[in-house]
Amino acid sequence: MTSSGSATKVVKDVVLSDQSTWEPWYNNLKGTVPRHLWRFFDPEGTDVFVEPLPEQAPIATLPPVVASGPSTRSTTQRKSTQLDSDLTVRQWLQALKASSAPPFTTLQQTVRVDYQRFIQVGYSDWPTGGPGNWIGKWEDLMNRARKYKVTFDSWLTDVSTVWRPVPALTTYFDTLENRVIEGKAHKYTMASVSLAIQQHWERIQQGTLVKRAKPRTTRSAFTTQEATLGATEEPDEAPEPTQANEKPAKKKNKKAQANFR
Repeated sequence: MTSSGSATKVVKDVVLSDQSTWEPWYNNLKGTVPRHLWRFFDPEGTDVFVEPLPEQAPIATLPPVVASGPSTRSTTQRKSTQLDSDLTVRQWLQALKASSAPPFTTLQQTVRVDYQRFIQVGYSDWPTGGPGNWIGKWEDLMNRARKYKVTFDSWLTDVSTVWRPVPALTTYFDTLENRVIEGKAHKYTMASVSLAIQQHWERIQQGTLVKRAKPRTTRSAFTTQEATLGATEEPDEAPEPTQANEKPAKKKNKKAQANFR
């Protein structure tokens, strides 16, 4: 779910049990706090929260924390599973981060591994439901890379490898790869490439909808139309008299002439 104004999307409840769950737990916590309030809780921030009147005080719901097994850490470094009344939320998070978060280099390596695993899956045709799910995961991964100061210089080529086999995108990524060769890769951004992939998909969908909506004239409909036109259509002028119609009139005239004589 996504809360209005939240800084991070909350995927599911996560229990903090060891270093491997620190990042998802932390992101889950961050996602439950409105963006304009998180800056007061951010363990890396410095903004100070000025407490409002009691009836306006915000209520913070913290994700569950469970103590792990025996630890070699000192007593002062062990997890504080409850928010001490003498600590602010920021101080509690700082202490929890110091005791639970993996080293920064470990987080960087995790991002690199996740990235390599992610770009190994390519497409030869549009995935069911379109590229939106892939784009969302890719952007989340690139945001993590930015957060932990990990760069992927080949990201344009990597994305091209994933999507170029899709017929509707081949021309676009051929052009993109040529720009990379020409040293113009800086003209492309994560947002612009994501938008291009999504727009190509939407054009395909719009074309499909137009084809489905095109009216079809069946034989029965055509026959009905002919019958309707035949029933309502009238000639613009009366038909010219034929010779068969003229002969009786001539005989009548001769008889009238004989009587006159």
